[in-house]
Amino acid sequence: MNNYPTAMSEQQSLAPETAFTVASTFLAYYYSEFVKLNELARMSDLYDERSYMTLVDFRDEVPVVAHGRNAVANLLAKLDSTLGQRKVEIITVDTVALPHNCVQVICQGVMYLREYRRVFLHVFMLEPTAYRTKTYHIASDYLRFVDSEKEVIPEGAVVIAADQVAAYLEESRRHIEEEQRRQLLEFQQRIRLQQQQLMQQQQQKAAATMSIPAPTSRQNRPVASASRDQPHTQEQQQQQQ
Repeated sequence: MNNYPTAMSEQQSLAPETAFTVASTFLAYYYSEFVKLNELARMSDLYDERSYMTLVDFRDEVPVVAHGRNAVANLLAKLDSTLGQRKVEIITVDTVALPHNCVQVICQGVMYLREYRRVFLHVFMLEPTAYRTKTYHIASDYLRFVDSEKEVIPEGAVVIAADQVAAYLEESRRHIEEEQRRQLLEFQQRIRLQQQQLMQQQQQKAAATMSIPAPTSRQNRPVASASRDQPHTQEQQQQQQ
């Protein structure tokens, strides 16, 4: 039987530190396998023929109980199909060292599904495997979904996996630099255009100033001459009379 190996003390009850180490190592392995799609039934190898698994959805009034490795495998396969693609975040972990080197593990966490997040409580009873040193198996576990909330992603938000954060940040940095460079080029082009327009206006003003003719003297104006000759003609007419 492929049970999960852990360090085990020869005493009848493990020290609290050892129990916590056993629990932490077990949970890291268990949930790394739990999130694998279409492979959940294989985790029945962590149980034996006397093991129990209890599953309770938050709407269920009666829990579903599986006894024995085959029954556990069937229940895990059904759970695998129901959950679909998933990720798990463990929020709290408590451990209790029990007699006969057993370890009780109580953990709370959040399971992220497609469009939903489900808060859950998972309790394990880890028991040493007979005739196999430093090895534990799941004597019983109790999985209860406490709540289910629709996952609402804010508009404009980006959902990425944890291992893609560095690449995303680098790509975002490049986009920001390119946008800043583009804005700088546009600003420089506007400045050059304004300078060209200003120079053209100055050149046009200078050309207009050079083309304006000088004003003529009063003696050369024909209108003024005519106005001065008119009274003289009237005096001549009076003398002739």
